[in-house]
Amino acid sequence: MNDYFEQQKAEQQVEKELNVNRWVIISIGYRAKDCNTTDTILYTYTLPVDMSKKYSYVFRWRAAKLQCQYPKEYICIWQSHFDKNTSLRLDHDSLYSKVIRWKGLVTRAKNIIKKYEEERLKTLFHDFENDPIWLDAQVKLQQRVDGHAKLQTALDKALADYNNKKTA
Repeated sequence: MNDYFEQQKAEQQVEKELNVNRWVIISIGYRAKDCNTTDTILYTYTLPVDMSKKYSYVFRWRAAKLQCQYPKEYICIWQSHFDKNTSLRLDHDSLYSKVIRWKGLVTRAKNIIKKYEEERLKTLFHDFENDPIWLDAQVKLQQRVDGHAKLQTALDKALADYNNKKTA
């Protein structure tokens, strides 16, 4: 459980470094019963995540009102997170989220290695070149750095494509 909170803290720090401006698109509508037609969107809101949490009662009230207007339909509330600066999605499996997650993993691994080195320096024997735990941690750190670099290049390409579309 402690690892989860450390990872969340590292991801928040990475979001600040990347200057991510989290916004959410909230759509209220209903699904078609035959599953062949598309969903019907009745209302759409685009606002910062903080405001969406603060005014969540408005969306629930709107959904309840729509449920009364369309009693035979199943009213749904959909949320989609995105970065306001780049318009890239921040959903669970999006490229931006993967970069944030991997950079958080790299930061966390560096902090763990630093903490381990500080503990080992307090002892009499601190030969890091022959320490299997330290060597294994360095290998894992390098794997995470390589994975982050691949994702970062893909993100840079996506941002370049976005900027080209924006200027064209």
